[in-house]
Amino acid sequence: MFLHCHKCGWEQDDFWSKDGYNPFRQDIIDWLRECLFKDRIMMSKSEFDDWATGIGDLINDIVIETETEKGLSGKDYVAIELIRISKSIFQMNVPTNEEWQQIKDEWLCPRCGSDQWDVD
Repeated sequence: MFLHCHKCGWEQDDFWSKDGYNPFRQDIIDWLRECLFKDRIMMSKSEFDDWATGIGDLINDIVIETETEKGLSGKDYVAIELIRISKSIFQMNVPTNEEWQQIKDEWLCPRCGSDQWDVD
């Protein structure tokens, strides 16, 4: 479940739990370990552009591009994924659903100050 503001669209990563979803869940770590040793991680150009939103300058010189796809070496892909995970950790205002339940009636959107929340 993720928290978002109805007024301005601000959102954060899904709520975390120790034994459920979190940025260091074992399957995520295993997947990154596998990617690290691949020659290339390729995706469609539109999928790549969506994935690369917010990290543009970090990858300009290392992108592998074909006529239909874009990608990175496995090493570069994992490095960027770790940066993306770090950003999501820094930007997480309310990490757990339990914490949200405690503050939901008084907490305001960090972007616009609204109290119009939705949890999907």
